[in-house]
Amino acid sequence: MSNDFSDRLKKLRLHTGMSQIEFSEFIDVPTPSYRKYEAGGREPLLNVIQKIVMKDELKEFSYWLITGEKLEPSKQEISKQPLKMLTTEEEFEEAFISESIKSLQMFGYLDWISINTDKIDFDACGKLFLKDLKPVIESHYSNKKKKAG
Repeated sequence: MSNDFSDRLKKLRLHTGMSQIEFSEFIDVPTPSYRKYEAGGREPLLNVIQKIVMKDELKEFSYWLITGEKLEPSKQEISKQPLKMLTTEEEFEEAFISESIKSLQMFGYLDWISINTDKIDFDACGKLFLKDLKPVIESHYSNKKKKAG
């Protein structure tokens, strides 16, 4: 993460009108840690970022906080719609691969993983995830059906 993130975090806090102490208490993070995040001296872990973006009052800023980009209004409307029911195996696989790619890109942006953009094939990574995780997903849903039936 960069100082850009810490700058956005500070802007978000200022937008709420809260002090560092109030904001850290609001998101349930120790104030000294929060101060380091905002100063750029320490990077927040995923659970801290989740605490921020999962607050109802802050959800509309979550994409901007992480990426620095504003969503186009049409994209915001789409993201607020309920997920479409995936009726075919092909739709499921397509959606799974697409979401895997988005997650990999976000992990790279957050510097959680190092991505060699000259060599990485996101589509192949998504297909590999699907291959590896599909048995787990199928097992979960077959067990759920057995319990319901």
